[in-house]
Amino acid sequence: MAYKKNKNPNSTVRHRRFGSDTPARKIIISVIGIAMLTVILFTIYGFIATPEFLLKKKIESIVSDYYENYFYNAILDNNSISLKDASAYSASPAIAKILEKYVDSGFPETSLRTVLLSNNFKHADKMSSIEKYCNLDQTMIKIYPEPSFGSKNFHVNYTYSCKF
Repeated sequence: MAYKKNKNPNSTVRHRRFGSDTPARKIIISVIGIAMLTVILFTIYGFIATPEFLLKKKIESIVSDYYENYFYNAILDNNSISLKDASAYSASPAIAKILEKYVDSGFPETSLRTVLLSNNFKHADKMSSIEKYCNLDQTMIKIYPEPSFGSKNFHVNYTYSCKF
């Protein structure tokens, strides 16, 4: 039976078995829509995710981890400041006093090799994959703390020496 009569006796409308109001049709259309969206997103990502883009994202991630989890703590330790005086997004006046002089000038430039080998060689395993494309001694980073001086308040300037 291709058509089903409406239960309302006053109605003359007939519905198809998979009409627009059935759950089965909604599920099928949703699955097709999600599949099409997935294909479109992977196609776009394929155009954006060049080796250069992926390498820069990897380096940015390593440098962020370096500052947030190693360098920032080292500054506090060297100045005998407790980590409890700082949070990810704000810091005590003592920390602000130390970091505010670097807001405009930044910390001295550091090579990518130094960053990779710091913090007990935390990122040393990534050296060979990055070294295929970049000179680790000539690729430099310069970190600038930003006001509120938490461990996540900073920006970085990169000087790449890479084969892109």
